[in-house]
Order: sequence, then structure tokens, then C-alpha cells
Amino acid sequence: MSTNTYLKKLDYDPLPIDLKEKLIEFALEVHQKKIGIRIIGSTYGSDVDHSVIVYVLHPKLTQRVQEHYSKFIDNHPTLSTSPGRGVTIQIINGPLNGEEFATIHPHVDPDIRPGSLMYILSPGGNDVKTTWYEQKDKKYDHKTEDGQESKIMYEVREYQSDELVKLEEHTMQEDNWYVFNHSIVHGVTNIKSLRIILTCALDYEKIASKQALSLTEEQVKKLFSDWSTLDCMK
Repeated sequence: MSTNTYLKKLDYDPLPIDLKEKLIEFALEVHQKKIGIRIIGSTYGSDVDHSVIVYVLHPKLTQRVQEHYSKFIDNHPTLSTSPGRGVTIQIINGPLNGEEFATIHPHVDPDIRPGSLMYILSPGGNDVKTTWYEQKDKKYDHKTEDGQESKIMYEVREYQSDELVKLEEHTMQEDNWYVFNHSIVHGVTNIKSLRIILTCALDYEKIASKQALSLTEEQVKKLFSDWSTLDCMK
């Protein structure tokens, strides 16, 4: 395991090829059809097409991830197979409207998302950079809206370059596991294509105490109903 403060690379074997392909297939289909619970993280004034969109992972796929890494995952209740608990697929869109590359501007995630275990399914390019910064002002309070049946949205403040000092910069490689620190200002640059990441929540007790992604019975029924229409899960 690396010793970087904000990103730790884990020495675990890559996912089996068939599971990786199924995860990508699932991600592309739910993204195209906008199926299931989505967590959309946008920045003030940004086009939502440039945002990070997170889709709840089907429990059957979560179970396969658990089975492959059972010894490690047994220590993390975060990887529950219940919908909306622990494991998701994160998609970051690539360039739009003729731009050379896409950028996720420097920001801090909400307190309910302090850290994640990430597996890079598709990096979004050969030189995508994730950078962590020291911020010169106080931590920003996030604005959260959770009133819609099929999505949860939170907005975060974008930090400007004159407010920040660069701390670390890394390129996250395909087919590698990382522990990612969301609680420090960070941003992503040079995204040239769709970036797809398997994300497993860490610090689950803190998340559970805030009832993050607590789904109603109706939402769960709709989620499974929507999933039944996916070609990749038939």
C-alpha cells in the first residue's frame, strides 16, 4: 500500500475480467437510460452534463465484488448488498461541445462522504490528474436537496485557484484499487472520455448515522422494477 496522504493504492488483484465487463455494461446502460437512484454532485453554475453522477449498484453485482474480496470486505460493513448501501458506480462525463478535455473543479464532498474505496474501471484517458489542495478559507457548508423520487442531489462550492495551494497530484490507473480522501479540496483534470469507477463507501458508521441514501419501501420497489428492464441483468 502506498503512503500518500490523500490517495492510497492498495495491493489487491484486479477484478476478474468478466466482472469488470459486467460492471461497465451495467454502468453504461443505467447511464444511458437514467435508471435507478442517482446521486448527482454538481457545482454552482455548472452544466449537469459535466457533473459526477453516481448510480446504485445492483445487489447481484455487489455480491460478486464481495465474494471476490471476502476476506478484506468482511472488515467493512460498508459493502452491504442492500440497495443504496455502500457500493455504487460513479460516472464522470468526458468533453462536450468540442472541448479538448473535461474538468471537475476543486471542491470538497459532503461530510457523509469522507472517504471511498475506489476501483478504476475506465480512467477516462491516459493522463487524467486528480489533485488535492490546501484551502485558505473555512470549510464550506454543503447544500443538499433530497426531495425527488429517483435522485439525490448535492451542490458543492467550486474553489478558485487563488484560494488554493496544491498538495498532491496523482494519476489513478485502470484496474487498481485506491482509498480516496474526499474531505480535502480536490479536483480532476484532463478527462478525455467517459470515466467509470466502482466506489465503495468508507466510514460507514458515520454515513449510516446520517441516514445517507436511506430508501423508502416504494423507492426500493421502483429500483428493482427499473433494474428488471436492464438487458445487462437478464
